[in-house]
Amino acid sequence: MKAKQAYKLVDQLRNPGPRNYYIDCFPKMEPPDNYDEIFEYLRSHTIGEAYADKMLLLLLMLVSQYETHIFLDHDLAKETYPDLLDRDLTELPVADLLEISKKLIVTDHYLGVNVLFKDKKHYSLLRIESGIDADLYKLSKKSKKLVNKLLKRNGLFLVKY
Repeated sequence: MKAKQAYKLVDQLRNPGPRNYYIDCFPKMEPPDNYDEIFEYLRSHTIGEAYADKMLLLLLMLVSQYETHIFLDHDLAKETYPDLLDRDLTELPVADLLEISKKLIVTDHYLGVNVLFKDKKHYSLLRIESGIDADLYKLSKKSKKLVNKLLKRNGLFLVKY
């Protein structure tokens, strides 16, 4: 998939609507009263190896199960990672893909990673942004079941917007 086509598809999939979810450490949509305080603590103290490893497991599952294309946000990649600009990261060796992805999750909390994955003819999007923010857009029923199973095994929850 060409970069221009991928960015256009990312924009289309990010529209509000049904089948949109976010990944959270709480299983319910109704957050606790001190959610902001907890979220900021998680953002500043726990984004690191453990969380990144959970996201990498999800990424590996998507790459192994689906036709997948991974692109960094265009504008931010231009400044921070010019060598990865408009490049489908799935073309890299798996070890390099995982190393770069982990670095982005752990250290670069402002760069978005867009993971497009195709279930038959249906594209979905995993967007990892700001380290701990991970959203899934337009999940098919099959993809939702598979993603949800993996997240639960890792102590995370798929929560509907």
